Amino acid sequence: IISYYIDIDHKREIEEIVALPRVGINQSDPEWAQKKLRFIVSGNPYVSDIKKKDIKKNHGFI
Repeated sequence: IISYYIDIDHKREIEEIVALPRVGINQSDPEWAQKKLRFIVSGNPYVSDIKKKDIKKNHGFI
């Protein structure tokens, strides 16, 4: 059995939050498809559509 938990006693600060266009939005309405309504921690490898060169060793946390 694998269990996961959130450790709230060891908080880490985010280095940078980046706004990007949303993934998988229908291009039939280009105005909304390109709006930056997706917010991610820059350099975090657990974000969809991230390039390997953009992954940071610290996963985007200080």
